[in-house]
Amino acid sequence: MKSKNSTKYTLLQQSSSENSTNSHEQQHLDQELQHDVHFESGEVDSGDDGQQQQQQQQHMTPQLKQGLYNPERSTAYIITLTLVLGAVQLAWSLEFSEATPFLLSLGVSKQVLALIWLAGPLSGSIGQPIVGMLSDHSNAKIGRRKPFVLAGCLATTISLIYLSHSISIIGFATGKEGDELNSTTVPFAAVGIYVLDFSIQVIQATSRALVVDVVPSDQQQLANAWAARMIGSFNILGFFMGTFDLVSLIGLGDTQFKCLSLLISFCMILMTLYCCWKIEERDPTTDLAIILERKQQANELREYGYTSTSNVSLWFSLKIFVLRICHSIGRMPRQIWTVNLGEFCAWIGYFPMLFYTTSYVGELYLHELGYNSIADIPSDLKQGILDEKNFGQFLI
Repeated sequence: MKSKNSTKYTLLQQSSSENSTNSHEQQHLDQELQHDVHFESGEVDSGDDGQQQQQQQQHMTPQLKQGLYNPERSTAYIITLTLVLGAVQLAWSLEFSEATPFLLSLGVSKQVLALIWLAGPLSGSIGQPIVGMLSDHSNAKIGRRKPFVLAGCLATTISLIYLSHSISIIGFATGKEGDELNSTTVPFAAVGIYVLDFSIQVIQATSRALVVDVVPSDQQQLANAWAARMIGSFNILGFFMGTFDLVSLIGLGDTQFKCLSLLISFCMILMTLYCCWKIEERDPTTDLAIILERKQQANELREYGYTSTSNVSLWFSLKIFVLRICHSIGRMPRQIWTVNLGEFCAWIGYFPMLFYTTSYVGELYLHELGYNSIADIPSDLKQGILDEKNFGQFLI
């Protein structure tokens, strides 16, 4: 039976042999190459393989070990690394607090609003796997994740600004006003929600993968703890920013939504650029660990009958991804089933709270102001009253 550790080491020695200059080391690597040929052809038995593995670990060079493992990271480094997750949470907080009242002000019914908010689960279940596979196969010199983090940040900020200014954009393009303008804006705003959610998934998925890529395994718990701190603190900050009368304070727009979108977009760009500047990723074309990972993926693809790994299509990668999920579900222990069921039920209860709490609290506040028949209040007037007080966001 083949040993996975032995195969990993042999593949790494094959990759590093191109850069070795020491003659003794080169001779050793050539021997490992020869071993790999016999190993793949089945000429090495399980007893010899254990001895081979011990010898390989003893002769592993410091340069090779350094190429395999990330160095220990400082707390300041981890804080900088997780800043992107905080920036993502600013975008989420803006969407949760402002998007539902905005869509309701356009005349969208709450039944139709539920269909629009399918964007969140769809973007998470479809967008994240695709982005993850694309970034895994990226050969950008600056790293596998940074190009997607930057692209996701840019797409998210554009989507936020587009969504908040959609009435002005559609009004300028069509010349319509009033209720006719609102009804015309609805489909464009709905598209903006979907684009925004998928854009957020791009930066969110790759920023989480970046944490795993650059932090050593013994510091992953610390990094996840700081990620949770960033998510919680910037979530509070995002909602707290909406409690101020930004129209009067900064004057970046005539509504609270417009001002918040511009302010949060600026913060997102600043934080993302700083993180990408300070955090250095490995070059996927020369890094030994990444080369090993891709060779292992190529071997797994061969198990599914795909021999050519140089031009694997995205559709085929998605197919393999679904097959792996189905295979894992079939072998899932009962305890994991219970955990997943609890998570499933929790999200069913959590999503309505996320998207409807702001409007619900706002309607309660309108009752306190003396508006007994909220349904008779024009949507734009109702939103103007809530923007003036910013009461819902303060409670959230």
